[in-house]
Amino acid sequence: MSEASPELKVVSGNSRGRKRYDNASKRALVEACLRPGGPARLCNRRRREQ
Repeated sequence: MSEASPELKVVSGNSRGRKRYDNASKRALVEACLRPGGPARLCNRRRREQ
Protein backbone atom coordinates (compact mmCIF):
# COMPACT_ATOMS: atom_id res chain seq x y z
CA MET A 1 0.00 0.00 0.00
CA SER A 2 1.34 3.38 -0.94
CA GLU A 3 0.91 6.63 0.96
CA ALA A 4 -0.56 8.27 -2.11
CA SER A 5 -3.52 5.89 -2.35
CA PRO A 6 -4.29 3.85 0.78
CA GLU A 7 -6.59 0.96 0.02
CA LEU A 8 -8.01 -1.73 2.27
CA LYS A 9 -6.95 -5.25 1.38
CA VAL A 10 -9.76 -7.78 1.89
CA VAL A 11 -8.57 -10.85 3.79
CA SER A 12 -11.88 -12.76 3.70
CA GLY A 13 -15.60 -12.29 3.19
CA ASN A 14 -18.76 -14.22 3.98
CA SER A 15 -21.95 -14.88 2.04
CA ARG A 16 -23.73 -11.90 3.62
CA GLY A 17 -21.12 -9.47 2.33
CA ARG A 18 -19.24 -8.88 5.57
CA LYS A 19 -15.53 -8.52 4.91
CA ARG A 20 -12.42 -8.77 7.05
CA TYR A 21 -9.55 -6.46 6.19
CA ASP A 22 -5.80 -6.71 6.55
CA ASN A 23 -4.65 -5.05 9.81
CA ALA A 24 -1.68 -3.30 8.17
CA SER A 25 -3.86 -1.72 5.49
CA LYS A 26 -6.43 -0.60 8.09
CA ARG A 27 -3.66 1.04 10.12
CA ALA A 28 -2.31 2.85 7.03
CA LEU A 29 -5.80 4.14 6.19
CA VAL A 30 -6.32 5.43 9.73
CA GLU A 31 -2.91 7.13 9.72
CA ALA A 32 -3.74 8.79 6.38
CA CYS A 33 -7.01 10.08 7.82
CA LEU A 34 -5.25 11.52 10.87
CA ARG A 35 -3.07 13.77 8.71
CA PRO A 36 -4.38 17.29 8.06
CA GLY A 37 -6.86 17.20 5.19
CA GLY A 38 -6.76 13.39 5.25
CA PRO A 39 -10.41 12.31 4.92
CA ALA A 40 -11.40 15.12 2.55
CA ARG A 41 -8.31 14.57 0.41
CA LEU A 42 -9.03 10.84 0.16
CA CYS A 43 -12.70 11.39 -0.76
CA ASN A 44 -11.87 13.96 -3.40
CA ARG A 45 -9.26 11.70 -4.95
CA ARG A 46 -11.77 8.83 -5.14
CA ARG A 47 -14.38 11.05 -6.79
CA ARG A 48 -11.89 12.19 -9.43
CA GLU A 49 -10.96 8.57 -10.24
CA GLN A 50 -14.59 7.58 -10.95
